Amino acid sequence: MQTTNNRLLISILMLTIVIDVMGVGLVFPIIPEIMMSKQSPFFNIDTIDSVRNFYYGLSMALWPLGIFLGSAIIGKLSDIHGRKLIILVSLLGTAVAYLLSVIALNCQSLMIFMLSRFICGFFGGSFGIAQAVILDISSDEKRIKNLSLITLSASIGFVLGPLITTVVGLLAQTEYQAINLPFWFGVGLSIINILSVWLLLPETYTNRIQKTTKLKIFSLIFSFRIMFIDKRVQILALAFLMLQIGWGYYAQTLPLVLAQTLHFESAAIGFVFVIMSLGFATSTLYFQNVVLKRLNTIQAMITTAILIGALIIVCTIWITPTSMVISAFFGSLLEIVFYTALLSVIASKVDTHEQGVIMGGTTSVFGIAWAINAFTLGMLVNIYLLLPFYLAAIAIIIAGTFVVKVPR
Repeated sequence: MQTTNNRLLISILMLTIVIDVMGVGLVFPIIPEIMMSKQSPFFNIDTIDSVRNFYYGLSMALWPLGIFLGSAIIGKLSDIHGRKLIILVSLLGTAVAYLLSVIALNCQSLMIFMLSRFICGFFGGSFGIAQAVILDISSDEKRIKNLSLITLSASIGFVLGPLITTVVGLLAQTEYQAINLPFWFGVGLSIINILSVWLLLPETYTNRIQKTTKLKIFSLIFSFRIMFIDKRVQILALAFLMLQIGWGYYAQTLPLVLAQTLHFESAAIGFVFVIMSLGFATSTLYFQNVVLKRLNTIQAMITTAILIGALIIVCTIWITPTSMVISAFFGSLLEIVFYTALLSVIASKVDTHEQGVIMGGTTSVFGIAWAINAFTLGMLVNIYLLLPFYLAAIAIIIAGTFVVKVPR
């Protein structure tokens, strides 16, 4: 009976992650259309590109900034009030964020749209809490297998999100529908998830911290700094930061390059992100296992860093629709190998009771890196549209050089 219950719990958690990640994939392909189109709801037709580029970068930055500020706080609240309640609160916050996006588009309010992007990131904590629930219910021998199902769910979500945006873009009769409907999908999916968690997910965490425990917000937000102080993982933390800065520059600049250089509309941009997502899924399900059986983790990280960097540079020099599709698929295929190997080495360097803090730190570092990317994106593309691609390649190769210094 316990096994059956655990399977049901894991299925609900997988649905939660699929829907959570789908929401991200729904939005990314349409941001260029919202910000850069001459029919943008937020800008006059004569608004100069430098202004549009700034707000494009800001809209991209506020989501990871929200993740950075919210992930540690939401994780701590789940230790006090239980996993189920905080997952429900997070999903409700996500639904509100998507609804605010719809309101912003209809009211032509740029500030409300920016607020919605931040709220979406802040309440995007269901991924981390779902991992915590998996740890709550898993035996030692099933823990790794069950956590891999969470990664698989994320890969499925990455595929479905851009796919829905692509289909909506193809079927939409007006530009208004093309940019509004993905956000309505986000609202609907969040509500479905709220109902499934509320009706089917029991509370799994009984060893709660007393509710009188004070939240030290500042300490929580900056708890990631332990990764850069602890000599066991210091170099690896720098490698993780550079990997996320590199991939963040690539992923956040890609929609803009597709829109401005190749004149892709939202449906075509969504298609490229579907290809990228298939690379993530293929690597998660098959490719990373093949690589990590043939190479040790250090060799895998160094090799994939060089290959990703070279791939991005080559496809940036010869920029065509085909090269962008190739870089999206094979770049994501290799990035998952680097990411998985790096996390496994980081986890192996610390004791079991420290892994929660360290893994939480990686989520915060992700938020920091992607916020840095997005806040600087507008300035960089004003200098040269493809500059962030070159910086992405350099950052990922630097991440590989940090790994060389890790003791074997």
